[in-house]
Amino acid sequence: LAHGAGGNSKSPNMVRYVQILQTLAHVVTFDFPGNRLDSYTELHLSAAEQASARFPDLPLFLSGQSMGCRGCVNVVNYLNLRDQMEIKLPTFKGLIMFSYPLVPLPHPPKDEKQKHLREPPLLELSENTKMLFCSGTRDPFINKDPSVLSKLLPKMKAQTSLHILDGADHSLKVLHR
Repeated sequence: LAHGAGGNSKSPNMVRYVQILQTLAHVVTFDFPGNRLDSYTELHLSAAEQASARFPDLPLFLSGQSMGCRGCVNVVNYLNLRDQMEIKLPTFKGLIMFSYPLVPLPHPPKDEKQKHLREPPLLELSENTKMLFCSGTRDPFINKDPSVLSKLLPKMKAQTSLHILDGADHSLKVLHR
């Protein structure tokens, strides 16, 4: 389970995700330095390989929150591009994405290139990849509009599901009413 930018595996949000996921599976977290996505793909892959080795008979799901989601997607694309998925992560079954940050901040993006920067890695995922997206209706990284994600999913080759949490923000916290 990979944390988002500016966070770590001990942040309250991550602790909450771990508590929820531990009711279903073994959960392995790790910390990566800084906020640069490209600087931690190898670290993310290493953590996934260690989890796979630690639980060799269990299915492996890569999961993340926000930027951690993007890291998961990069690892899967990296391995698929090199035909190494079955070698490196033989029990890989899918991705669980908490608040995938599809739309970069600030809104609107500074230029057209930045606007579509986060779609291509999702579109590159193979048809063998299963993905669950969990996002909130108040998440600014989908313009507070779940249709931003729902319109992208049919374009993807991956097998996708979308779970929308009404009233939840980017941390999947719901305002008290």
